[in-house]
Amino acid sequence: MADPARSNVLRDGPGPNPAAEKPRWSRRLSLTSRILFVNVLPLVLLGGGVIYLDFYRKQLLDERFKLALVEAQITAEALAGATDARQEALLIQIGKEQRLRIRLYDADGELEGDSFALSAPTFSIDAVPEDNRDFALTLDLSENTDPVVIARRLAALRTEYAFWTKGERCATKGSPCERVVVMPDGSILNRYWDGRDTPRDESFAEDRATAAEVEGEPAEKVYRNLRAAAESGWDFSSRWFADGQTLATIRTTDIVPVDLNSLLYAMEMRIARGCREAGDQACADGLIGAGSKTGQSPD
Repeated sequence: MADPARSNVLRDGPGPNPAAEKPRWSRRLSLTSRILFVNVLPLVLLGGGVIYLDFYRKQLLDERFKLALVEAQITAEALAGATDARQEALLIQIGKEQRLRIRLYDADGELEGDSFALSAPTFSIDAVPEDNRDFALTLDLSENTDPVVIARRLAALRTEYAFWTKGERCATKGSPCERVVVMPDGSILNRYWDGRDTPRDESFAEDRATAAEVEGEPAEKVYRNLRAAAESGWDFSSRWFADGQTLATIRTTDIVPVDLNSLLYAMEMRIARGCREAGDQACADGLIGAGSKTGQSPD
């Protein structure tokens, strides 16, 4: 049997005091305050991390801009004292090494040289998303009379035109193919279209949500219409909506836009003129035929 006196000594004698071991700041905070602190701290750290990353990203962009400016200044200084032949050689060399398109302008803003016109493009425009296609490749309107430059520009125009018209091989009345639509009168017009029928990478969740709102229509068709509208640059204009208001009624591929076909008509006429000047009458005659049908089908 335990000795009561000894038990009292054990209980009352010197020993660790749990309350005394707690940090002073802990004794000042209630349990609710400590729980709140533990839950808020990760959010504060996350917010601080986002702010830091955004600041770091801006710094990187600034450094890239400064680097690009320095490279442009070095290139300009190298071109300034060179002969015309040497300038063309430098444009080609730098463009290939840096995978760039470099244009040289005179003091009046007239284009004097273009690395894409002097040699084969250093990157493919088909390798980027179709809504970011570089139409500047074909819309250079400067007055350069160099036969070599003119020939390369004509080749670039024909490449772009082939992109829009390759669906002619499979398009029929009532059954468009890719970007080509055969109208009831037999004329050939174009529409916006995309080769993929999946949600866009940059708007994956939004596209999935839009497709879910559409009843009685495959999601793939909705995705293709969304992609086609993005390709047009009019994303998202009510011109593509069946009801004029709701994104879920988008029908881009069912529309033959007047503006697109006007631009392609002008391209056809320019290519035909270029082919005629190059002595390729067969090319000119073929495009005049297609162009005349385009010009007669505004409705």
